[in-house]
Amino acid sequence: MDLKNKIVKVAIPPFRRASFVLIASSTGGPKALDAIIPQLSPRLQAYVLVVQHMPKGYTQSLAQSLDNKSKVSVREGAHGHMLQPGEVIIAPGGFHMGIVKNKRGRYYLRLYDDKPINGVKPSADALFEEASRVCVGENILAVILTGMGSDGYRGVQALKEVGCYCITQSEETCVVYGMPRRVEEAGLSDEILDLDKIAMRINYLGIGEEK
Repeated sequence: MDLKNKIVKVAIPPFRRASFVLIASSTGGPKALDAIIPQLSPRLQAYVLVVQHMPKGYTQSLAQSLDNKSKVSVREGAHGHMLQPGEVIIAPGGFHMGIVKNKRGRYYLRLYDDKPINGVKPSADALFEEASRVCVGENILAVILTGMGSDGYRGVQALKEVGCYCITQSEETCVVYGMPRRVEEAGLSDEILDLDKIAMRINYLGIGEEK
């Protein structure tokens, strides 16, 4: 079987439609995001939040590049921004990104300049762990892409306690199989997919369509 086109592992999602899609990536991440974000459907109604390990000053250009290629809106995160369904938010370099929820049930971004977590800032663990506390009752899809280290692992652990479904990128299509490996080896990955299958799966889990 051709590994490039192989779906390695698939489970049955606990929900029909994701309300949040949380994506973590590091080494090789910009190219992986370039293969995923432009393929997201404009019918997607989930909030999509991305943590890509990049220094301050680089995430704005990444967001702009992806926005120019995509059918969905892509922007760098800003403190106090109210999340919009179908919008993709890239965590700004040099800040951790979190989520707050108001009394009316609307979600807003929280940016804060704290110490690096797992040696990085922004950190996926920071976002994922906060989402596990703030977004209780939501259908959360976590996606762990190529990257060095283990950022995202503790966050997925926390999300699993509130019913998260997790996709990890396959080793064959990763530049560095560090972050996905840690999640997979801990038994937290529900699906292991090649890179070219991930956008299709996000669309399916987000709105029920394959393309």
